[in-house]
Amino acid sequence: MRGFGIGMMSIVSAGFLVSVALAAEDRKMPNGVTVLTGQELHKHFVGSTVTGVFRETVWVEYYEPKGRIRGTWGGRPYGGTWSISGPWMCYDYGGEANDRCRTILLEGDQITFFKESGEPSTSGNKLIPGEEAAPPPFTLGPINTNFWGDVAIKGYDPVAYFVDGAAKKGSEDFSYEWLGATWNFASAEHRDLFIEDPIRYAPQYGGYCSSGLAGDSVDSADPEAWRIVDGKLYLLFSRKTLANWERDKNESIQQADANWPQVLVSLKQ
Repeated sequence: MRGFGIGMMSIVSAGFLVSVALAAEDRKMPNGVTVLTGQELHKHFVGSTVTGVFRETVWVEYYEPKGRIRGTWGGRPYGGTWSISGPWMCYDYGGEANDRCRTILLEGDQITFFKESGEPSTSGNKLIPGEEAAPPPFTLGPINTNFWGDVAIKGYDPVAYFVDGAAKKGSEDFSYEWLGATWNFASAEHRDLFIEDPIRYAPQYGGYCSSGLAGDSVDSADPEAWRIVDGKLYLLFSRKTLANWERDKNESIQQADANWPQVLVSLKQ
């Protein structure tokens, strides 16, 4: 499971600095090809999906506006981050790599990636505007349930965190089956809201501890230890863990996002 033809690498973490040498807005490649400017890269790629084939394997990547990559390699999920510096679009999937940046030629919906030398890296890739063709959010995966009845988040109501701003126990009288788990709600209204848009209300990482995943471990979570960040629900192992997590939650979330795809694959096996 790897990223596309910009250099295969292990997917462990995200975040890196682009060298000053890559920051110049120089669109002309050594082979005479005029590639996209940084502004054009933002316009066409941010919030859109790219797909292609590398070594007979189909890859798909969606570039989230906040700099995250949501991808699949042969149908298996992975994550990473993207950044744009001058005419260079750079990618980080974690691990070690010497060549992570590419300039891009866009002709219609066809994409050719170029190395720093001006040599083409991969061609025949396709740009699909928007998120419609993107891999699903990583929250879609095995749900953390208890040992009795496969109940999600220990029977707590996921909608209550958003609507009531509180952790509330749900009731078996208002339940719904989703992703192999039973979700309980405090009211029929909350249940119906969840049915309409479960991805909006379901906790990130299937309800596993967000802090643990940042350290590449899978831990259960206490539904009373929670926070909503950028419209997403995160659960933590304990209130003490929550207090520590909040000191650097943005970095922790970025790390957990990068680790979750690999964890997701292992949980599905």
